[in-house]
Amino acid sequence: NNNLPWLYGPPGQQNEVWTAYQTLSNILVPLKIKISSIALSQRQSWEIKLSNNMLLILGRDDAQSRLQRFVTVYNKIFNGNTNQVDYVDLRYSNG
Repeated sequence: NNNLPWLYGPPGQQNEVWTAYQTLSNILVPLKIKISSIALSQRQSWEIKLSNNMLLILGRDDAQSRLQRFVTVYNKIFNGNTNQVDYVDLRYSNG
């Protein structure tokens, strides 16, 4: 089913990945964009791919606040035009 997200993570960390998926999905609700995949690397770094094909690199720390910052500025920056954006690196304050 194409509506189901892909969840990736190190063995034994299924609960962390599922909880992060739920939390981060809730942050995206105002944008009406869904997470198509979420990945937790061996180094505990988060990446999510959105339903509009944009990849967000959230890093290891403060994933929720970084995503919230993205949601806050999304409409101002992209104004509906995300076709030219492959990824956004949110690990930096000016990401």
